[in-house]
Amino acid sequence: MIKSCICFCFFLFILFGSSMAGEGVPWRSAVKETWFDIMFRVNSESVGVNWNKRSRDVWDSLRARYTSHRDLLQMSWEQRDGIWQASLAGKRYDVLAGRYRKAYITSCKERGTVPGPFDTVVTTLAEVKKLREIYLKSRQAEYVILTPKAPKMPMINSPAVYGVRPGNELIYRVAATGERPMNFTAKGLPAGCTLDPQTGVIRGSIGQAGDYTVLLSARNKYGQANKELVIKVGAQIALTPPLGWNSWNSFACDVTATDIRNTADQMVKTGLANYGWSYINIDDCWMKTPNWNSLTADEQAIRATFYNRRFPQRTANKKLRFNEPEVTGNTRDANGNILSNMDFADMKGLTSYIHSFGLKAGIYISPGPLTCQCYEGSYANELKDAKTFADWGFDYLKYDWCGYSGISDGKTVQEARAPYQLMGKALQEANRDIVYSLCQYGRQEVWKWGSEVGGNCWRTTGDIRDNWESVARIGFGQAGLESYAGPGHWNDPDMLVVGYVGWSKNLRPTYLSPNEQYTHITLWSMLSAPLLIGCDLTRLDDFTFGLLSNAEVIAVNQDQLGKQASRVLKEGNIQVWTKPLFDGSLAVAVFNLGNDPLNYLLSLEALGLNGKYTVRDLWKQQSTTGEKSVPLAINRHGAKMFKITKSN
Repeated sequence: MIKSCICFCFFLFILFGSSMAGEGVPWRSAVKETWFDIMFRVNSESVGVNWNKRSRDVWDSLRARYTSHRDLLQMSWEQRDGIWQASLAGKRYDVLAGRYRKAYITSCKERGTVPGPFDTVVTTLAEVKKLREIYLKSRQAEYVILTPKAPKMPMINSPAVYGVRPGNELIYRVAATGERPMNFTAKGLPAGCTLDPQTGVIRGSIGQAGDYTVLLSARNKYGQANKELVIKVGAQIALTPPLGWNSWNSFACDVTATDIRNTADQMVKTGLANYGWSYINIDDCWMKTPNWNSLTADEQAIRATFYNRRFPQRTANKKLRFNEPEVTGNTRDANGNILSNMDFADMKGLTSYIHSFGLKAGIYISPGPLTCQCYEGSYANELKDAKTFADWGFDYLKYDWCGYSGISDGKTVQEARAPYQLMGKALQEANRDIVYSLCQYGRQEVWKWGSEVGGNCWRTTGDIRDNWESVARIGFGQAGLESYAGPGHWNDPDMLVVGYVGWSKNLRPTYLSPNEQYTHITLWSMLSAPLLIGCDLTRLDDFTFGLLSNAEVIAVNQDQLGKQASRVLKEGNIQVWTKPLFDGSLAVAVFNLGNDPLNYLLSLEALGLNGKYTVRDLWKQQSTTGEKSVPLAINRHGAKMFKITKSN
């Protein structure tokens, strides 16, 4: 086995040349090789090795060397489509051509087009490459940006309601698209608050409970936009689902403060902040991991069950932090206060930087002695940690059960509730508005009691991955949970998996097809789910920006009525979901879960809509008049999303 591994590593070393050994090595080809050329050679010559286990190293090496968006996108397609799923021992051109043909037909179904000629009777690599070009062009053609560009004149996209507790710090950025420079005003702003007219950021605190109606205005040389905002000062916060970003799906345990600052920068520079995206959340691995040999016997005992199960998994799966030895040591100071690691040396400075844009900062920890990645948890230090998070200036806490599994198996409601109730009380005493996110994977039907322990949102499932099976299972599995969601308490089907993800420093474009990405954003918006972007915003491409910058789709998610959509029809591979909106209109989404394009006649009468209606296609932002029914063509794994309003 050892000999086989050494041979394979040497094999990769020779084939990848400069990407593994530096520039100018003598065996590097004078002709620039494409990633396809290298993959074909490595794959077809991988006789006697376990390709399925070792292909991951090949993909990682290729992505490290070929870093253009075009190359990385093609790699994601071909890995998802199984083009290189098994060794082509003997250079089987016909087998490779057959794989491309199968993937090409699937792509045509994604586009709703009839496949063209695709002859798999080939005898040379050049012929395979010609067929591959047909496949690649079809895949590229799937990336249709439906969201129109924002107009130059102002449009205020902030939700119509915002909650803050009496006397606590208020940071609120007016989300407005339109050409800059732009001037903001706010009439009726409560005493204790001020507005920066250039940035549109409101700061301050409001001592008296009550509802305060503020008229927001945004003006530039093209015109003016106005919108009423009701600031509700009381016990409840998170009156609309949190909108923001989380580090896990992109950087995972390799995250640093630099990544967080860069993300805050990009949230503003890309314009996403102008659509209401506001939270910048750090996930696991910001703290230190304890030095096991320095722990007392009692400290080891309380951690041993989880540590002995989890740490070997992290090592085997190459999930250790890039500088883990350097962030290992004392996890708390002499007073028991938690310490951040060297890559997060100044937490207060980091949150101040995020707040300078009018954005919010989020943090993560586990109720267990260790976090999911075996870093310091909050067990027996809940009050201190809640106070520390408040003192540092955080506005959001993701509290992850994972490490607590070494303390309890959570097989009863009481056991599942206990750690969350404890931190919930601690946060109430912290004198800061901190959105409380319960991450415990739906254990003991958390939606039935999450709000009772102070939760503002709670995960209903396990972790999401960027494949259709995961997104469909999790998203459509939310049916029946709608009665438990509402202002201040939301069902959370996990974070978004569009854009560049990878759960490491080896990022790549999502494996979801464009249709699947539209379905993902459509369904999560209909569900009134927290929308937390999981991709690297420094590599935000036009298609992903279009997914995340549709003001009308986001408005459905942020609607102040706070209703989660219900599934009202399931007919074969078609599902229809509806969501009542505050203005009396109805959001409707139609999904095709099947593998083939479908024509479908959406019956308005079946939805209880009689008479003439304005049917607004929210992705295209185009309106038509509908009466009785609306004909639809929905491609493989695709979605249509509408706002239906009674015509005058």
